[in-house]
Amino acid sequence: MISQGELKNLIEYDEETGLWRWRNPTGNNLEGWFAGAPTTNGYRQIRINGKAEYCHTLAWYWVYGDWVLNLDHDNRVKSDNRLINLRMSSKSTNAINAKLRIDNNSGQVGVSYHAARNKWHAYINQNGVRRSKFFKTYEEAVAWRKKIQEELFGQFVPKVVS
Repeated sequence: MISQGELKNLIEYDEETGLWRWRNPTGNNLEGWFAGAPTTNGYRQIRINGKAEYCHTLAWYWVYGDWVLNLDHDNRVKSDNRLINLRMSSKSTNAINAKLRIDNNSGQVGVSYHAARNKWHAYINQNGVRRSKFFKTYEEAVAWRKKIQEELFGQFVPKVVS
């Protein structure tokens, strides 16, 4: 793994824009050129010493010197690598800030209609442990899900892109 000093010598990170520029480029890159390319999953990567690294992970390392793999993009925009948009998280807390799945038909993360029981199912996972409950109404399911989410994750709440 590259040291923080070597990284800072090789590339420059702008905390306010989240963009990278080469300082001492290798290969076909030129000094001052923007670094990083989009991936198919929406993140951006930079290839350093032959290894592709996510820009958000590099940003955290560049600023704090800590190699943190579980970072959350606060505004849910995976390519927005401004330091203010990044926060440490666990896999569970990062999932709390996920966008609605394409197959979600309730409009609420962690709430679905269970036709066989004719009830609403609310659920949440934390560190591999699933908590769930059935309710007669959608409103009860949503309220329970939000209450449990706050108990488990506190202030780590989803942000909505405006």
